[in-house]
Amino acid sequence: VKDLAGKKIAISALHSQNAVSVQKVIKAAGVDISKVQFIETPSPSQADALKSKQVDAVVTVDPYTTQLTSSGVGRVISWPNIESIPEQPLGAWFAKSKFITDNPDIITGFTNSLKEAMDYLNGDETRAKQEVAAYTGLDPALVKDMPMIGWNYKVDPAKWQAVIDMMVESGEMEKAHTTDEFFSDALKSFIVE
Repeated sequence: VKDLAGKKIAISALHSQNAVSVQKVIKAAGVDISKVQFIETPSPSQADALKSKQVDAVVTVDPYTTQLTSSGVGRVISWPNIESIPEQPLGAWFAKSKFITDNPDIITGFTNSLKEAMDYLNGDETRAKQEVAAYTGLDPALVKDMPMIGWNYKVDPAKWQAVIDMMVESGEMEKAHTTDEFFSDALKSFIVE
């Protein structure tokens, strides 16, 4: 990572949580972030950009990471979403407060269905990979080589707060917030301390 100074890096979104995580890891390696050029590039195009030397590195997600490593086009030098804030939340569902208040049965059903799906997928890795391949249309051989997704419906306020703080520190969020501004009552049974 320290060798990224002066390099061009492809990333799918310049102002995303992913981008901020990468910047945090690069800074932790002692690199002046102003010496790195980030180029917004869709994930499906990143392998070609790396192969043709338009960029020196890419920040991508699976299945693209596995495609890059298994083809020999690239190698992993960092897992920024793990290294910046281990176990940080990378996906969430948002709804308007009024919708949540007006539709408690829908919200309860939706959250319970997500929990059930995650328990099902976490219960059998082989089955989960078959389901991922079937749902996404990806080649099952590629999915077999991909690391398992860490599906988790437990909400750790400390991890969420760390992400909020990281986004504020980077300037991507204009002001400080607390997790209670984002969490609905529907999450209470999923919160862990």
